[in-house]
Amino acid sequence: MLHRVAVVTCLAIAAISGCSSTRTLPAVKEMGDRQFRRENWEAARVEYQEYVDRKPGDKEVQILLAQCLIKLGQPDLAVTHAQVAFDLEPNDAEALETYCLALAEAKKTDELYRVLNGNCQTRGSVADYDRLARFQMKLGDPDGAERSFIMAAKVDGGKTIEPQLALANFYKSIGDKAGEKRRLRMALYLKPTDQKIYDRLRELGEIPGPSLALFPEEAGSN
Repeated sequence: MLHRVAVVTCLAIAAISGCSSTRTLPAVKEMGDRQFRRENWEAARVEYQEYVDRKPGDKEVQILLAQCLIKLGQPDLAVTHAQVAFDLEPNDAEALETYCLALAEAKKTDELYRVLNGNCQTRGSVADYDRLARFQMKLGDPDGAERSFIMAAKVDGGKTIEPQLALANFYKSIGDKAGEKRRLRMALYLKPTDQKIYDRLRELGEIPGPSLALFPEEAGSN
């Protein structure tokens, strides 16, 4: 009888110990974040996987898990987790970006373009066209990327510097110095105190002066 009581007591203690050893979700995420910052992708993946197994509706951790899987060369699995985050909040920029990156890495181009073009058609923001252009470049379509970057500038209406710099960087990436120079001059019109733009223009052989800035051709287009 005493032996049975002792066994029951031991089992009870073991059960209590087991329950107390289960980490809280914030502790699991903290460990995952620490490993993520250190770029220990597999260690971070293990932590985030435990987290989403226990709380699958957490958009942020689903995104982080997908990003780890992309780094680990597992894009198909990354798509699964990124899609959960995207379905939870389709308008969340990071969820959308991660989902698109996972689709691109997994070579699911039909679904990728369905998402990207769908956003351009339904929302048509500067960010939507910029995102489409970046992924077109990633997938080897510079002609399509140029059209999309220009559409982003048109939607912006020549009001902000970012679409002009995006076009300048695009032209630089394809070796079009004339295009790069022209868009840098438009960027300079929008931000005449930007020293980095002056430096880039000097590298392209331009001499700073009052006539260097160029009125953005998309100004007033929207």
